[in-house]
Amino acid sequence: MFTDNENKMKKMREILTTNHPKLLTYGCSSHYMNLAEKEIGTNVVVKHIVEVQKYFRNVHQARGWLENKGGLVPQLPNDTRRNSHLDTVKTFLSNYAKYLEIRSEEEEFSSATAKILDNIGILREANNLMKQLTAVGEALDKLQSDSVYLADAVETWLDVTENKDLEPHMQHFQRRADQALEPFHYLANMMHPKFMGRRLTPVQVVLIRNITTKNYNFHEINRILNFGTVRLLRIIAFSPLPVTCTVLLLYITVDFANC
Repeated sequence: MFTDNENKMKKMREILTTNHPKLLTYGCSSHYMNLAEKEIGTNVVVKHIVEVQKYFRNVHQARGWLENKGGLVPQLPNDTRRNSHLDTVKTFLSNYAKYLEIRSEEEEFSSATAKILDNIGILREANNLMKQLTAVGEALDKLQSDSVYLADAVETWLDVTENKDLEPHMQHFQRRADQALEPFHYLANMMHPKFMGRRLTPVQVVLIRNITTKNYNFHEINRILNFGTVRLLRIIAFSPLPVTCTVLLLYITVDFANC
């Protein structure tokens, strides 16, 4: 069972897990990723970008100037709309040249907005932020897909936490990844024929070993993996995994055979 990550929902998952130890509960990965994106978007540069966007979106005269230039509708961050920070920066950069044209042509242009547009450092940081938010947006789209599995979620979080462009914000993403991923996510990733746990750390492998000692039966494990015993045996037969991982796979399969 999975839910969003509001405090009452997290408390509910905690109570359910305590009362029903074999019930698998976890939080929504796309929600956690969206929270990490929001944390990136709280810096000073974004505040300046939002100020410019609000001017061209909310001030009637400025909006008319932009429409006459054929500019895009300026987007603003929205807590309930995923990827809204990416859309905000994207439309800012797309309209930037038009913003400068309007700023140089119109005498009644806002002096506060002109000061922001004249700061070349804000443009440079906006381009860097665009690169970062694009990587997060791609990850978010994957996590929101109708066909995403637990194993895919692990790979998506690994892509983000290993992305060099996101290093300045890595503490946010690692914290959200730790909140989103449960040991059975790693188990599903190890058993997936495409991933086979190749990118898992030794600590994550230990977490998998711990979850298999809780005496889950075949149907419970299979609910995580979405694969049958035959495919598991095939993974073991052709897997290049280290010996410790292979022994673990054998243990799980033998456990299945005894059900």
